[in-house]
Amino acid sequence: MGYSQIEFLFLTKEEIMDKYKCKYILNSSPDPLFHICYGGLVFSHLVALPEERRHLKHMMHEQAASHGK
Repeated sequence: MGYSQIEFLFLTKEEIMDKYKCKYILNSSPDPLFHICYGGLVFSHLVALPEERRHLKHMMHEQAASHGK
């Protein structure tokens, strides 16, 4: 039985984990591995994003200063 997006928001953590287990774990699906890998990839990029933006800003500032001379 499918849930609407509103109903899904009100499910308890246990219900969500039970549904996940039935859908993926009990069926020996490789999807949980992909969820972990892609989730880790997205999380690591989001964590590193502020530092990368600082490096880019610094590099652009240096380039602008060198072109001005």
